[in-house]
Amino acid sequence: KAKGNDNTLNVTLDNVNIKAKNDAALSVEGAGNTTITLKGDNTLTSDGQHAGLEHNEKDYYGREDTGKLTITSGNENGRNTGSLTATGSGASAGIGSVWNTGKVSNSGAGTIEITGGDITAIGASDGAGIGSGTWATGETNITISGTAKINARTDQGGAGIGSGDGSTGQTTVTIKSGTIKNATGGNTGDGIGGGCDSKNITVKIEGGTIEKAKGGDGYGSHDAGDGIHSDGKLTISGGTIGTAQGGNGTISGGSGILGNTMEILAGTIQKAIGGNASNGTGGSGIRSNGNGTLTIKGGKIEQATGGDSEKYGGSGIYSSSKLTISDSATIGNAQGGKGKGKSGGSGIYSYGDLTISGGKIQKATGGASTDGNGGS
Repeated sequence: KAKGNDNTLNVTLDNVNIKAKNDAALSVEGAGNTTITLKGDNTLTSDGQHAGLEHNEKDYYGREDTGKLTITSGNENGRNTGSLTATGSGASAGIGSVWNTGKVSNSGAGTIEITGGDITAIGASDGAGIGSGTWATGETNITISGTAKINARTDQGGAGIGSGDGSTGQTTVTIKSGTIKNATGGNTGDGIGGGCDSKNITVKIEGGTIEKAKGGDGYGSHDAGDGIHSDGKLTISGGTIGTAQGGNGTISGGSGILGNTMEILAGTIQKAIGGNASNGTGGSGIRSNGNGTLTIKGGKIEQATGGDSEKYGGSGIYSSSKLTISDSATIGNAQGGKGKGKSGGSGIYSYGDLTISGGKIQKATGGASTDGNGGS
C-alpha cells in the first residue's frame, strides 16, 4: 500500500511484477496526493474484488477523502520510458475503484490523472478499465493528459474509460492531450463514458487523440454501448477522434458519439459510426439524446454514418431537439444507415428546429431500404 499524508507521496515503479492473492497488487490510500512514476515495464494483477492499481474516493470507513493519484513517466524522443499493465478482479477496475459491495464506502475512484506512460488497464467483468468498479455511488474524475498512451477495456458491462456497471455517482472524463489508442466497453458498456445502466456521466474532449473508442454489443432488451457517451453536456473543443464506433444490438445499435446535449466547437472527427441492430433501429453516427440540443459551430466531421437494421436505419447526424450548424463547421459526409423493413436513416435529422447559418456540408445522404422507404 502507498499511503500519503498531507504532502505528496512520490512512488517509483521500476520493472515490477506484482501478482496479489485476495488483495490489490497496489493500493493508494490517505489524504495526501500520490504520484507514481513508471520506469521500464510494470505489471499489477489483483485478486479477490480489488482493482489492479486501486484508488478509492474515500477510505474503508468513508470518513476520509483519498488524495489525487497521478500516474506519469519520462519521455525520450517522443517515446514514454515507462509502462504499466493493471488488471482488476471481481468486478473492480483495472485502474480505479473496487466493486461496491458495501464493504468499502461508495467506491468511486476519486481523482486520477494520467500524464505519461504506456498504460494498459483491464477491468474485471463489470468494472471499468479505468474508472470505477461496479455499482459505484461516489465520485470519479479521470483526466488524460501529457504524453499518456492508453489502452483500456473490460470484460462485460463496464466502460473502457469511465464507470462500472450500475454506477450512479458523478463520473467525469476529461481528455486534454495524450493518446487513447483503444477504449473498448464490455457488453452494453461505452468505450468512453458509462457502464450498463449507469448514470451521471460527463465527458469533455479538449485535445489529444482518440484513435478508437468502441461501445460493447447489446443483447436482448439491453441497448448496445456508445463509442463516446455523456449523460450531461458533451463538449468537443479540440483534438482528433479517429473512430468512434457504437456497438451492435438487438433493439438498437449504439451511437458513435452521444450526448444528452452536445456542442462541437473545434477538432476533427474522422469517423463516427452507429452500430447495427438486428430488430430495431441502427445507432446514429453523432446524436443528441433526451430532448438535448446539438450545436456544431466548428471543427471538421469527415464521416458520420448511421448503423443498419432490419427495420430502421440510424442517422448520420441526429438531434432529438434543436440542431444548429454554423460558423466554421465542416461536415464531409453524413450518411444514413440502411433499413430493410421500414425506412433508411437520414443523413442529417432534427426532431426540432434545424438551423444552418454557416459552415459547409459537402454531402448528406439518406440510407436505402429494400422493403420500406429510403431515408432523407
